[in-house]
Amino acid sequence: MPSWGALVLQYLPERAAILHRLTQHLRPGGVVAFQEYDLTTDSSLFYPPSPLWQRAWNWVTQAFQGAGAELQMGLKLYETFLEAGLPGPQMRYEAVLAGGPESPVYELCANVVRALLPVLVKLGIATEEEVEIETLEDRLRAEIVDHQGVARSPALVSAWVRKS
Repeated sequence: MPSWGALVLQYLPERAAILHRLTQHLRPGGVVAFQEYDLTTDSSLFYPPSPLWQRAWNWVTQAFQGAGAELQMGLKLYETFLEAGLPGPQMRYEAVLAGGPESPVYELCANVVRALLPVLVKLGIATEEEVEIETLEDRLRAEIVDHQGVARSPALVSAWVRKS
């Protein structure tokens, strides 16, 4: 049975120690696999520049930071595997990049903001009135489509290795 986790290590304080303990229950030849976001803030999430996308991205990253998440956990998977006593993992860095009115990134972004809305309000990052969640997806779409631009999802980093 594999040891698999998604979007959990970013919230844990002693990631390598926890990963090491998890793999103690894994048979030799078993697979250890984790996926974590790279939430590094940069302007390559959209082109051309988009004020609403930048604002939404800032809401998301501030909410994750406020919840204590490690924003670069995806990029830290390699060293975490090594510190846990595992071999260097195979890795992938993936994101959805699309433009046009049918792109899934508008809905994805709006859904993430919707899920984080209580955190945004609680931490004073944004108000419900600022976010206007019911129209956010359409406004994100319009801002990209009107400028013949593209937007991408946050990058998801996957790392996996067979336990020796």
